[in-house]
Amino acid sequence: MKNILILVCLIICISCNKPVKLVNDRLIDELSKTEENGIPSKYGFMMLFVSVENNLKASTDLSTLNNAYAKYFKENYKDFNEFLSDALNQRISFSKKHLSLGSQTSFSLDKDVEARYHSLETSEFVKYYVVEVNGEKTLNTAKYKNKSLLAILYYLFISNYEITFDDYIGRYYVKEM
Repeated sequence: MKNILILVCLIICISCNKPVKLVNDRLIDELSKTEENGIPSKYGFMMLFVSVENNLKASTDLSTLNNAYAKYFKENYKDFNEFLSDALNQRISFSKKHLSLGSQTSFSLDKDVEARYHSLETSEFVKYYVVEVNGEKTLNTAKYKNKSLLAILYYLFISNYEITFDDYIGRYYVKEM
């Protein structure tokens, strides 16, 4: 009995030390193909989210992460795919210097959105914030402040939803990855 208890405790300790995987490997593989035959990635306009200093999050893009990798992280990773996995799964805390070569918007997570994310199933969270317009899923931006909006987008992203922004009509499109 004592041995079983020790074994259970050991299994729990080992499983607690396992890094959290938020973004699926298939997406990371696709994103890491930054350019093929001189054609830019079709994911160039996708919103990506990373951790930054002072316990903040940042909205960024593939080009900015590629620049940060090339300038600051290339020596620490075997390839861009491995770097993206750590970055998008929130295992790197970027400094402003790292992301200064491109676009990024830093923000703190809205407590109400965070509480809703942790209390609801993913599908319920999505139904709460996403509406369908002309057959496409979009974020209902009219009722949220920018701070809440970025937190909602972050939680959708780490739940494996692709987010793109149409700046012409001001609409965020949400698509399951």
